[in-house]
Amino acid sequence: MSTKKILRFYFLICLFPTWLLSSNILSNDKFLFFLPYIFIFIILTRYINLKFESKFNLFLLSVITVFGVDQNLSIHQNIIKPNFIFFDNNLPNIYFADLLILIIILIIVFFIFLFLKKEAIKILFSFVLIIFIFKIYEVTLNPIKIINFDETKKLEANNNKINKALIVVLDEMSGVNSIEKDYKFGDVFVSKINELAFRHDLSLYTNSFSISDNTANSVPFMLNFETRQPTTELREVFIEKSKGTFNEYNLIQNNLFQKFKNISVIQNVHLNFCKQKNVKKCYQINPYSNNKNYLEGFKNNFLTTFFTYWYLDGSSVARLFFKFSRLLNLSHTLLEPDSHKIFLPLIFSELENDVRENKFDLIFAHILAPHTPYGFSQDCKYDGRKSSFNTYMTNSEKYVQHNIERICMVKFIDNFLNNIKKTSGYNNLDIFIMSDHGSRITLNESFSSILLTRTKDTFFRSIKEKILIQDEIKKIFIKKHN
Repeated sequence: MSTKKILRFYFLICLFPTWLLSSNILSNDKFLFFLPYIFIFIILTRYINLKFESKFNLFLLSVITVFGVDQNLSIHQNIIKPNFIFFDNNLPNIYFADLLILIIILIIVFFIFLFLKKEAIKILFSFVLIIFIFKIYEVTLNPIKIINFDETKKLEANNNKINKALIVVLDEMSGVNSIEKDYKFGDVFVSKINELAFRHDLSLYTNSFSISDNTANSVPFMLNFETRQPTTELREVFIEKSKGTFNEYNLIQNNLFQKFKNISVIQNVHLNFCKQKNVKKCYQINPYSNNKNYLEGFKNNFLTTFFTYWYLDGSSVARLFFKFSRLLNLSHTLLEPDSHKIFLPLIFSELENDVRENKFDLIFAHILAPHTPYGFSQDCKYDGRKSSFNTYMTNSEKYVQHNIERICMVKFIDNFLNNIKKTSGYNNLDIFIMSDHGSRITLNESFSSILLTRTKDTFFRSIKEKILIQDEIKKIFIKKHN
């Protein structure tokens, strides 16, 4: 094979977007996303040759090689993510880790080309070809698995007057008396949440707090009626690291779920609640789906989809392009936690359908909102610029923005409750709306958490005693189901 043909083949395997082979991506999207790579390949094969006297030529060859290594080794996924704590503690921004490693590899590759010249092509060609083959195998046979299933076709609507429960866990929503109330819009939030509780006959706990400022502790402990202080040993009784799915952890013990027969779950990437036998329906936002039910302000465009799918592949170059495009406000993201704000209309629509179908005795949702990064404007539209620049806010600015986020969540919850009031099973529905912990802007409000409850024949009341959420849920469910 001639040197020219070897070089073309080398460019091909370095540039080929193996992530587009994923079965999760629709055929039409694959064709569209492949076009930029074809264009770049044509330009490069016409311009670059093997004249090693040119330092600029060697630099371009090195850049292409680093691109190919990164795409096929998924540097961020396999190197940076497993060592996230180290990089996060030693660099001002985690994206600097991606950039730093790419630069180091670029320097190494450049000197390989500089000293070995044509021999470098043979060595690097062999290496890139091997990792390219393994990458194709991984993408085609082990695509990202996002848990979604529905086994309710055989279930009939249950119109009996048995008590049913709706549990909504809002992530990172500080409680009524948290520090945020003393900042701008804090008084508006307090007023709005009191109005919500009064309008829907909810008990509002104004001084409630969580057992932990870590979701992987607070939610599993709540679901297992555990009120002891979290320890590593105790936590490992309830959850385990997830393998082979999109989620970080699986719940392996769930005492609350065991009290119900037919359960619907809306979950996120952090915790997988759907391994329990009595979960009949599991819904998780699929970034590969063309979801149309989103907040006004979201950029549902080519760049958003392209960079999201590429980012999911785990390469460092993809992460940098993804971030740069968002900083320029050219695109947004389809990924969590942002997507749980963007697609709140979709999430609440799913919840409404679950209540309306009347097939479940428990409907459980863990929503990553108002979890950072921030994303709401004052009129509760989506503003991706807040997501991109929230890390540069002062604590005071964060408190103000968190109040805006909390006010928006109250608005969405209010609309949701108004809609489900029209359903036949509403009167027999116990409602629990809570958060896993506080905003965590500083340590002072890490544990302050929202809690609203409604059980049969209860009316609005404001409970001012200091309440541990995990303890209160335990008392309510043990009393009702034993």
